[in-house]
Amino acid sequence: MWSDPEAAYRVFAAGLPLTMVGLDVTDRSVVTAKDVDAMRGGGRIARFVVGAVDYYSRFHQDRYGATVTYQHDALAVAEALAPGIVHTAGCT
Repeated sequence: MWSDPEAAYRVFAAGLPLTMVGLDVTDRSVVTAKDVDAMRGGGRIARFVVGAVDYYSRFHQDRYGATVTYQHDALAVAEALAPGIVHTAGCT
């Protein structure tokens, strides 16, 4: 929404059912070095995930000094694929 408010407006104005998974939620969805280490040595998908998380971990460490990697997009996609993993509240 920050980068493209017009696109966000179109999504919200489309009249389709949607669930917004905001940063207040995804900021609590983190992957630690311990989490990543548990996947090392896994199969093809685990190697892909480890590589992606390692990349973003370096970015977050360099940019923010963070020792965890936030899973903003991954949590939103997970909720779309498996509705109910995020507890939601209706808006009026």
